[in-house]
Amino acid sequence: MSDRGQYLDVILAVVISFVMSNLGVGALVFTLPLLVLAKRTSRLKTDTACVAVLVLVLLKLVFTMRSVVPDALTLGLVGVNLFVPLSLILGALVWVNTTSEPLFRRILLMCVPPFVVFFLLEIWFSLNQEVALGVMEDYRNLYREFIGSLAGDSAERSDLVFQVFMYGILGCVVAFTCLLNIANAFVASVSGRIYDPAKDERIMYFRVPAWFIYPFLLLWAVVLAIGFVDVPVQLMLSVVNLAVMSLMIYGMQGFAIVYFNLRRRMENLRSIRLFFVFAFLLFFFVGANLILWFGLPLVGVLENWVELRKRKQGVYKNEDHSL
Repeated sequence: MSDRGQYLDVILAVVISFVMSNLGVGALVFTLPLLVLAKRTSRLKTDTACVAVLVLVLLKLVFTMRSVVPDALTLGLVGVNLFVPLSLILGALVWVNTTSEPLFRRILLMCVPPFVVFFLLEIWFSLNQEVALGVMEDYRNLYREFIGSLAGDSAERSDLVFQVFMYGILGCVVAFTCLLNIANAFVASVSGRIYDPAKDERIMYFRVPAWFIYPFLLLWAVVLAIGFVDVPVQLMLSVVNLAVMSLMIYGMQGFAIVYFNLRRRMENLRSIRLFFVFAFLLFFFVGANLILWFGLPLVGVLENWVELRKRKQGVYKNEDHSL
């Protein structure tokens, strides 16, 4: 492709990505055009496109809040609103610049940006506790207005439910953002007009290294212990997010195991199709999503002790190659 064609691709990817970042659900997958762009142009051009989108997101946020007095509370709200887009763009940059790394290491590296951004926000809010309380109060009022009033709860009960609700979100938000990073990279890698069977093979044989079971068990043991010991909120949220992330990583192995066994019966089944079926069930069917949220990680963990991908020629191959 000529340089002119590549520059047009960069501009188009930036525009589409920025528009998607402002369209509700699109804000969760707006890095997809950037990740697809990485397959068509150089690393430098893709990095430039990622930075351009980040600048546009920042400018849009500043423009939106131009009428608000730029005090500490405003900065706190800006930081909260920037967490997801910043984590996703940094995750895309990590994916684009780690093509030579093994797949499992690339996945772990993609999880670093959300944790770093979350950690920095935690430090800032810890040093500005009045701002943290102000931000929490803003969200509490929104909850009372849109959810508490519909449920008909009393103010006391509404505050209690809100607190549980917020801790639940904060305990999973980093892990969920990591999952979004990985899902976007997966869709961008395996999608396209030309089908590459080798990529589906690598997904089918994806395996979490055996050593990972130890941090997984340790993290969940610490989560259980936190229920009986008073620890700082910041530490609790960090540990819970790490534990949930480790669960999601085993969920990826569970997906690979299910895909492996389905491919033995349906040779033409593509991983991207199975992914969209699971994604649809996860987000729209209450009974099925609980089974998948907990069932896939359980299957992934079980493979540490039980062979779940049996094949005459051996089980694991291509297990560490990147997409």
